[in-house]
Amino acid sequence: MTFQVKAKYSEQFEPEEIEKLLAMEKSGGFGDTKSPKASVLPAFLANVDWKYEIWKWGVIITDNVS
Repeated sequence: MTFQVKAKYSEQFEPEEIEKLLAMEKSGGFGDTKSPKASVLPAFLANVDWKYEIWKWGVIITDNVS
């Protein structure tokens, strides 16, 4: 997917700027690489975007208050 984004916006932006915006490392991977040691949380909990989930539930709760 990131290669598609790079290809689409390569004429408008420098490759380094695209990598910075996508939070990519210079090697081409994403910044949040997994460490080789075992994780405390199960994989399905470790892969959740917690900031988004908190934001989403905050919007749902505050939107339904009448």
